[in-house]
Parts: sequence; C-alpha cells; structure tokens
Amino acid sequence: MRWGAALPVGSGHPDAPRTAVWFRELWPKHGWLVAPEARCLIIVESFALPDGPTGARTRTWYGLEDQPLFAWASVWIGDRGASAYCGFLVAGAAPLSIERNMPAIVLQAEYDAWLGGDLAVAHRIARQSRPYETMYCEPTEAPWGADRTV
Repeated sequence: MRWGAALPVGSGHPDAPRTAVWFRELWPKHGWLVAPEARCLIIVESFALPDGPTGARTRTWYGLEDQPLFAWASVWIGDRGASAYCGFLVAGAAPLSIERNMPAIVLQAEYDAWLGGDLAVAHRIARQSRPYETMYCEPTEAPWGADRTV
C-alpha cells in the first residue's frame, strides 16, 4: 500500500496523490470513502510540522508523552489496481495554534469506534480538534524539506 491516495474526480484534488485530507472534502459527496470498510489507522509515535518563515522553515516534532504510540484517523482507497492511504487533518489544538493543521488523532479507546462505528461517530472523531495536555513539542534545526525524496 502506498502513502498518498488519488482522490476521486469532484473532490477538488483528483490528480495528485494526497497524503492528508479534510473530512469535509470527502463527506457527503464521496461517502463511500468514509464507510467502515475504507477506514484505517496509521500508527505513529510522533508527527512533524514546519515552523518558521517561508524559505527558512525547520522541522518540529510533536507526540504524546503518555502514549509512545498513537493513531491517525485515515482511509485507504483502491486505485487502479493498487491501494493507497491518506490521513485526516483537523485544526490545531494546544499546544499548536488553531491556525495550524494537525493529524486527526484517534485515542486508543476510540480505535474500535473509528474502524467500525457508524458515520456519526466517524464524523466526530475525524473532525475533533482537542487540546492534548501531554503533547510535547520538539523543535529541530533540520530544514523542513531537506530529506524529501518526492
């Protein structure tokens, strides 16, 4: 399965594969993409976001101190004989500002609800922006795009 899914025509992004998407871009027009059989979890220990001015952005890592692994609400799409996946974005929550985007984090107690719950439950999880008191922020000096291969 590859990272970055091509979204269907009419989603606003049909050409280039997307690694992350907003729930509102798929629902309700492409509801089959948020059906239980299309939902999955990306297990991560942290995620990185760019910080700083354009042209001089550096990588900052975020994670949950009390959970060495957590999940990102995601969907997978069968595309031209191959499968691909992408994660959902939400507005930033503390310690990030609301102007930032971040992964839609699924807490361990919500895994079953995300994977098999009805659409109302999936909608809540994939759009929920909540503060994380145990989220750490680890700035680095590494340029944001220094190791990108694509």
